Amino acid sequence: MFTIIIFLIALLSGIGSFVSSTGKTVIKHIDGSRTLTKDGYIFLTCTIVLVLLPPIQNYLQEKHNDKVEKEQKVQQDQRDSSLKARYDSTIYVMKDKFDTSNQKSTSIISETLGKYGYKLDSANKTLIRVMRDSSKTKIIVADDPVLSMPNEPPDVKGINIIREEKEKTHYSICFKSYDAGSSRFSINCSIIVFDSLIGYKYLGKDNFLTKENTIAKDARFCTTFNIEGGLKYSYVYFWTRGSYFNLDGSKQYFTDEVYYNHRDGNVFGTISVQTRNNIIQTVKKYEK
Repeated sequence: MFTIIIFLIALLSGIGSFVSSTGKTVIKHIDGSRTLTKDGYIFLTCTIVLVLLPPIQNYLQEKHNDKVEKEQKVQQDQRDSSLKARYDSTIYVMKDKFDTSNQKSTSIISETLGKYGYKLDSANKTLIRVMRDSSKTKIIVADDPVLSMPNEPPDVKGINIIREEKEKTHYSICFKSYDAGSSRFSINCSIIVFDSLIGYKYLGKDNFLTKENTIAKDARFCTTFNIEGGLKYSYVYFWTRGSYFNLDGSKQYFTDEVYYNHRDGNVFGTISVQTRNNIIQTVKKYEK
């Protein structure tokens, strides 16, 4: 729709300019009165439509912004929605395959887990990591790391505008490892911008986190990136997807989220539903 409006503005401007410069728009009569010619009516129609198109464009832009805000409200609990619904690992698959009420099966599972320093609490359905030293045995619940862009206003935002200059806009980007530390990242970040005039525009892909990086429990990893000036946009989107491990490298996890920053107010959040699909389809056109 935005493309059609831009096309109409350009087309009507061209027609109006051509008619006014090559044709006669007004006929002057002897009595001093004036009458519009056919070219004059065409020029007048183009002028009226050109006056009406910008308010229509603004109305459509506001509808799009309202849609994005509604999608933001759907994402109530970013931390829990990221990875809490993901299953524990193949150890739990093994637990499901065996009947833990059977003494022999339970013995096999316990023996296997014990070799890797774990204990299965079948009553609470939790996995416990056992750490032994020469003096005593410590039993610690082994939490899974949840990697996400934090949204902890006003100080911490996953995507945050640092400053805007004529030549470029400077952003900070942060990842946080909730509940436990994480490492060995293999995560792609595709960057998209959006404006009602240009639609979605692909800017490129970056790997802000690499296999050499580690993030401690509840700590953040932050870096910066820039978007060159002269590019008109209202939203910047990040599609982050890939895998990572816990600190000892024994378990692998996956992430797949779309985040955004709205320049008007420097608002940060996550995106789902139709806008997410549009962004992913745009990225796939360039990353094959």
